[in-house]
Amino acid sequence: MAARPERRAGGAVTQTHAHRAAAGKPRAELAHLLRRAGFTPTDAELDQAELLGYRATVERLLSPPPPADDEQYLVHRHLPATELPIEAAMAAPEVMWQLITSGHPLREKVALFWHGLFATAFKDGNAGVDQAAQFAMFRRHGLGSFADLLVRLSLDPAMLVWLDNQLSAADRVNENFGRELLELFSMGRGSYDEQDVHASALAFTGWSVRPGPSAFHLGARPMWFHYDAQRHHGSPQQMLGRDVANGHDVVAAIMAQPATARYIATRLYLFFSEQSPHPETVAAMADTFTLTGGDIRAVLRTLFTSRRFLDPAVRRVQVKSPVELVVGLARTAQSWSVPDHRLGELVDAAALMGQRLLTPPNVAGWASGEAWLQGANLLERINFAARLVGASALLASRAEQTGLPVLDACLSALDLDDVSEQSRDSLARAIGRLGDDGGPASGRAMTLAVAVPEFQYC
Repeated sequence: MAARPERRAGGAVTQTHAHRAAAGKPRAELAHLLRRAGFTPTDAELDQAELLGYRATVERLLSPPPPADDEQYLVHRHLPATELPIEAAMAAPEVMWQLITSGHPLREKVALFWHGLFATAFKDGNAGVDQAAQFAMFRRHGLGSFADLLVRLSLDPAMLVWLDNQLSAADRVNENFGRELLELFSMGRGSYDEQDVHASALAFTGWSVRPGPSAFHLGARPMWFHYDAQRHHGSPQQMLGRDVANGHDVVAAIMAQPATARYIATRLYLFFSEQSPHPETVAAMADTFTLTGGDIRAVLRTLFTSRRFLDPAVRRVQVKSPVELVVGLARTAQSWSVPDHRLGELVDAAALMGQRLLTPPNVAGWASGEAWLQGANLLERINFAARLVGASALLASRAEQTGLPVLDACLSALDLDDVSEQSRDSLARAIGRLGDDGGPASGRAMTLAVAVPEFQYC
């Protein structure tokens, strides 16, 4: 396992001598924000953020436009299998393209958050086109109202089939969706009892799907929500101290619980900040959730402007998920004018590290934190990064244009200005032993730089 970046008293990562003054506090804070609210930032993104200032950058990140209605056409033209994908593997390259090329990284990062929390994988009766539609819903509505998101999730064919709700009827209730809605998606264990689960399941009876036409000739067609009144229970039941008769009532009951505000605030904090909840900050986020009726944009604003989020002790402590690592490198190390075969290769690379897009291992989603660095996963991460940066003309050019020594130039190009003195010294010795194979010195140095512990963290 990669060791955590070395820290000195007070928790701050020790910056390099050459860059301590150059980076400065404002730029370091902005780099931290852009890493957490998106992916590895480029110089252009950091320069723009510096011009705007921290608060204005937060507002820009929190206010992306909705995805364009026709943005997927370019992917479908170049990768036809993504248009009506039968399996998740056919849909994943389109999602990867959105993550890599989007000019609104927080919109994509929030979609990844919901994709992990509302984990939905491929299953008989489902199709890749339905999972792609669910991810598109997260991109479009992920920063809005949590209540609205829960309703949309309850109408989502991919989720309903994944948790068997299309099989649930008044005379044979299936509790899968009703239970996970409370336990994993909104409140957490200990915030409800079995009567609440049963009442939730009864309220969602009849919330079903209609399949699209056969995929045999032309590819998959999306399913759509279907309400079957004959299978719905209908009689009000007690749940969380309220009468609920349908799914809308269940969502209203969930939103009225303080546990919901705490649970969602905690999950957002763990994803965007650090793996140990900070009680004061989580409480402030939960208060915002309650006061705004579950406005996710407002909750994230509270987080990103909190004292704890800006504390240097929170920087470089969050392990990049495989998708975050792959997307961050692809955004900074490769040029993307049109979709091509590399998208599938990136999807496969993240899968080899333990995270295949649109294919979570179970309803609880993927592991996180140090679990990403276990066993062969760490070696795969380093080898992939070394291959990509070693072949990147973009990164080599970026490093050479700085006019800095090779070590400083490659650290700057990889957003690693804040490596510890220990990592810097080890890297300097390794670079000093490099022979001349005819390639750019910065490229060869960067293949070594991605092995420092800090590279695995954001």
